Amino acid sequence: LAAGMYSDLVSFVNATTGGEVETRPIAITVDSILIFLQATPLVSGSLQIMVQGQPSQLYAIEASTNLTQWSPILTNAAAADGRFIHVDPDSAALPQRFYRGRRHY
Repeated sequence: LAAGMYSDLVSFVNATTGGEVETRPIAITVDSILIFLQATPLVSGSLQIMVQGQPSQLYAIEASTNLTQWSPILTNAAAADGRFIHVDPDSAALPQRFYRGRRHY
């Protein structure tokens, strides 16, 4: 989904009671966040991570070596231009590392 707010109705069917239907309203917000990775000459083998999101919002960067277990490495507020930059010196010591960003509530 594109960034924005969405709402709709979701219907659940209870198969154990003969097909009774329960309908509930839902609402979700989809945030747009981009992450850019760049090797940095400041620390050999480290990566510079730039997050582009909404101004003044809190974002978390998480890292994983297996795409199953994620660990937070930084939570920060985006500047007025919606960006913040973090250098991850730990990336040089690992054979592979994956990153994801999310809005922090």
